[in-house]
Formats: sequence, C-alpha cells, structure tokens
Amino acid sequence: MLPKFLENKRELLLRTVVILGLAGMGCILLSETMPERASPENTAMESRLTELLSRMEGVGEAQVLVTEEGAVIVCTGGDSPAVQERVLRAACTACGFPSNQVYIAKLIT
Repeated sequence: MLPKFLENKRELLLRTVVILGLAGMGCILLSETMPERASPENTAMESRLTELLSRMEGVGEAQVLVTEEGAVIVCTGGDSPAVQERVLRAACTACGFPSNQVYIAKLIT
C-alpha cells in the first residue's frame, strides 16, 4: 500500500492525463467541423488551371476548385465525354492528382 501523499499525487496525475486526453479529442473533433481554408497554393493552381482549361477546344467557360484531396471542375462543355477526357488529362497533369480525385461536370449558365 502506498503512503497517502503518493496516492494523492498518483490520483492527480491520473486526473491530469484524463483531462488532457479529453481536451485533445475535443480539439480533433472541433477541427473536423471547421471549414477548410483555401491555401495560396490552391488558389494559384485554381487560377492557372481555369485559364488553361478555358483555352482548350470545347471546354468553354470553366470554374475550378482545388482542395487537398482533389479538384472539381465545371465547364460549359462538361457534358461531352471527349471534353471530359481532355479536361481530366489536363487537370491530372497540371495538379498531379490521380484521375479518381478529379470530378468534371457541366456548367449551367
């Protein structure tokens, strides 16, 4: 059996560890609910990719959103399979994303 002062220190240490653990889990949960901020690199990539895509045949007007996980591209020619293939190749090459992380859709004007 431990002396009384050591039991108190042990209990205090245990409480501190539990409180810090709960605070850490709370921070993780809170960070998941906060919106992702656009990084300067992503914003620059969006601008360059939008300009590039809008110059490609059949694409028309384009809007691009780049996140850490991939890219979403909407363009007026996005309903054409041929345009989708060209846009996909251009976006994957420019951004370095695998094709399953790029989504292309028709832009409704």
